Amino acid sequence: MSDYQPPDPYALTRREQAQVLPRRFYKLVSTAAQADGHVVLLDGKPARRSDGAALVLPDAGLAGLLAAEWAAQATHIDLASMPLTSLAMRALAASPEQCQQWHDDILAYAGSDLLCYRAAHPAALQALQARHWDGPLAWARAAFHAPFAVTTGISAIEQPAAALQGVREHLAPARDAPLRLAGLHAMTALLGSALLALMCGAGALSLDAAWSAAHVDEDFQIAQWGQDEEARQRRDARARDFAAAARLARGHEA
Repeated sequence: MSDYQPPDPYALTRREQAQVLPRRFYKLVSTAAQADGHVVLLDGKPARRSDGAALVLPDAGLAGLLAAEWAAQATHIDLASMPLTSLAMRALAASPEQCQQWHDDILAYAGSDLLCYRAAHPAALQALQARHWDGPLAWARAAFHAPFAVTTGISAIEQPAAALQGVREHLAPARDAPLRLAGLHAMTALLGSALLALMCGAGALSLDAAWSAAHVDEDFQIAQWGQDEEARQRRDARARDFAAAARLARGHEA
């Protein structure tokens, strides 16, 4: 299996958030329609992205979801508790080069996808992997018109060019939709699987099923040895981030 690991889409944001949090400076949060979309308003003034531009969303539903995150802030503004806002800001400010990098990261994950590397033992884990992964692989075979190769162990295998071309074509519409592309990219990194992210992003797999499939190996180990509280909290935070990313990837109807 490839050692490729695209950058964690949340790492930089979290490093920045480790600094002193800004105080909440507004009382009322609302949204309003304007010529270029729907804006989040803080005491009647547009919320601002990190690049200084107004926080304008393409539809009222998404603007409402972001407004709810702003309204939920207490005495300080903590972007770590605003995963949808954080990811939307990143997407709206993304350059063409950044969007290309997100696209390439997803394609690289597909080239060494989690679902294609099965355990050699024990039989119980093999059965769990088959139960959670065979369906998404069948979906990928139908969606991309080529089977993905599956192996036992971690030695890297090369995926058929036709399968990767299918992924590339599937991603093509998202190249001009930064919010959706950012959502798919974050989902891919959080799941460790492009195929699970694409299936879930297409609405063909539920969020719970995708999250469970991505954590088959981890859950098997937890069942054997247990899980410490710190690890559980980290996983809960990632699950929250995943749900936010899925809202963008699926047009906020996650």
